[in-house]
Amino acid sequence: MGVTAYTDTEYETTEDDRKRILELKRNQVVLDSRFIQQGNIRRLCPQRRFTLAHECAHQILFQLEEDEKKSLLQKAHSERKVHTPRTLKTHEDWNEWKANALGAAILMPQAKVDRAMHLLNGGKSWNSYEDRLHGKDRACLEAFCSVFAVSRTAACIRLEQLGYLKRCSIVEYQQPVEAGV
Repeated sequence: MGVTAYTDTEYETTEDDRKRILELKRNQVVLDSRFIQQGNIRRLCPQRRFTLAHECAHQILFQLEEDEKKSLLQKAHSERKVHTPRTLKTHEDWNEWKANALGAAILMPQAKVDRAMHLLNGGKSWNSYEDRLHGKDRACLEAFCSVFAVSRTAACIRLEQLGYLKRCSIVEYQQPVEAGV
């Protein structure tokens, strides 16, 4: 849903079943047009924000690379050849992981997450049972997502990284027993 250019290059995209070539300049970031289509602006705001943070993270991380690595990355995505979304996604998984982690840290800095979790849940972590939160935890997650304007997926990944979310098997779920009178 986003593309970043490390050097001047061309990018092939398809809109309404028509192929189009975009000339990208060095350091330019392009986001999917669906983010700004009528009816999607509010609905896709969390994904748009994360995608932009992810692409900005690629730019930041690229600047930290050694010159030899920068040269290889630039050659892989330059030489004025046309790229499709598929070829631009062939970056190492490690680079994508780093961009995701930095993008999440940009949107949800640890100090702000710590404060939010203190206010929402007394600083305690949540247990997710097969990607489900129960009761008050679910409502707290929705509040967290609203405060940071991020998706549940992005929030859960960041919360897990910071130790505020533990993923558990459903067999670990213990429902309290109600005492009958």
